[in-house]
Amino acid sequence: MKADNLKSIFNEFDHQSNHVSHSELNLEQMKSSLSDTGLKYLQLAAKTMIFIVALRFLTDYLNNNMYYKIDYPEHNLDSAKNQFKLI
Repeated sequence: MKADNLKSIFNEFDHQSNHVSHSELNLEQMKSSLSDTGLKYLQLAAKTMIFIVALRFLTDYLNNNMYYKIDYPEHNLDSAKNQFKLI
């Protein structure tokens, strides 16, 4: 996988694409320590983590917002929707 392809993995999560994100810089540094399999599944791993966080927000919303601090009743639901949009 080319370095340009590796950088593009994280660009979709960077809302300000006109600057280099910390993820891109760290990825360049750790590229040599990742296996080919690790590189192959890196994007899937990132999306999986986002999915897990989304499920946690949704679960908390369905359980009457007992875990995460909220500012309004649908806060966790909105957070879950925003996380799902990132996938």
